[in-house]
Amino acid sequence: MQLSTPLDPSSSIGLSMSPSHARHKVPLRRVGVMFGSHDGGKTGVAEISLRGPANADFSQRFRLEDLVSNQYSYFDLDPKVYAVGQIRALSGGGISVWESHFGDSSPTTYTCMIYEYIDGTRRYTPACPVM
Repeated sequence: MQLSTPLDPSSSIGLSMSPSHARHKVPLRRVGVMFGSHDGGKTGVAEISLRGPANADFSQRFRLEDLVSNQYSYFDLDPKVYAVGQIRALSGGGISVWESHFGDSSPTTYTCMIYEYIDGTRRYTPACPVM
C-alpha cells in the first residue's frame, strides 16, 4: 500500500475501483474511502464524484478537516451502480487516498475502498485493511 499523489486545487485524485466491485452489478448504498494526510496539514473543502451506467451520477462535498488519517471515511450514496470516481479539491488540500499496488513490471493500482451494497453485501479492495 502507498499514498496517492496529494490532492490540491490543480489536480484531482482518481478513484480506481476494484475488479470484484466491477463484477458485482448491484447498486451501492455506501462507500468508504481510506484517506491519509500529509504532515497533518489537511484544510479546505473537497468533493467526491461517482459515475456509472444509466446516467448514474453522484457528488458530495466534505471538509478535509473532518477526515481521520489512515481510516475509512464513509459516504452515503444514491442507490445506483457506480463504476468510476474522483476526489477534487474545491479549496485547500493535504490529503491522499491509500492505494494497493499489484505487479512488478506494469503495476495495477486500486483505491482502498469498502463497498456496501443495497442487498447487504460488502466488498473490499484487495490488500487494503478491513475495518
